[in-house]
Amino acid sequence: GEIDIATYPKADSGGNVLLAIAAKLAASLLRTDRPSEARRFTRRQIPVAQSVLGEYDEITLYLRQYYANSLMCCDVTFGDAMEAWGIYEEIVPKAQRIFGDEHPTTISFKAGLENVAGGTSNYIRHVEQTQLAARKIILRFLRRCGGGAP
Repeated sequence: GEIDIATYPKADSGGNVLLAIAAKLAASLLRTDRPSEARRFTRRQIPVAQSVLGEYDEITLYLRQYYANSLMCCDVTFGDAMEAWGIYEEIVPKAQRIFGDEHPTTISFKAGLENVAGGTSNYIRHVEQTQLAARKIILRFLRRCGGGAP
């Protein structure tokens, strides 16, 4: 259901516990290969976490990471990859500032950024290969039909 931020417990009265549970649920959804559910769930939880815990809280950052990871599962579009990249570009420097370069959270976010970069490169390479194959098919068809090359 929808979340009413006004009635959500504040961080000092249980909100941080509930949001930590939400982050664990999002991670579980990803681990059990349910990225579309993780995407919908984290999309609703992130504004709550930002409001209750703040933009720089570790739970908020993890929820954003889980959302970015959910974007990179299944049928990834270029837009999904760019959105995930943008999220990681925001959360990596925040983690570095808060935790330092050697903290496990920072290391995890850096690895996520590298994965998105690799996935985006693979996506672009696949698109280029598909375009090349389509051009070849069109040229063969035109030749068979007696038409010239475009």
